[in-house]
Amino acid sequence: QWRLKQYEGPSYKDLGPIVEPVEGLGVPAIRNEVAGLLTLEMAVGKQLVSVGVFGSLEQARALGEKVLMRIK
Repeated sequence: QWRLKQYEGPSYKDLGPIVEPVEGLGVPAIRNEVAGLLTLEMAVGKQLVSVGVFGSLEQARALGEKVLMRIK
C-alpha cells in the first residue's frame, strides 16, 4: 500500500507503475516496476532489501534468492 501511494502523483501516470506481491521467497516481497526497471523489494527483519534489474521477474527472483541466502 505504501509503495502504491508514492505513485499517485501525475509525474508517474505515464510510466505505468506495477506494484504487486511476490510469493514464494520466504519473506514478504513486492514487485515494483516503473519504466522498465523492475525492483524486487523484500522485507528481511527490520530491513528493506531491494534488487533491481532491467529484465524479467524470474531474473529478479533468482537474484533475490541469492541475496537472501547471503544475508540470512
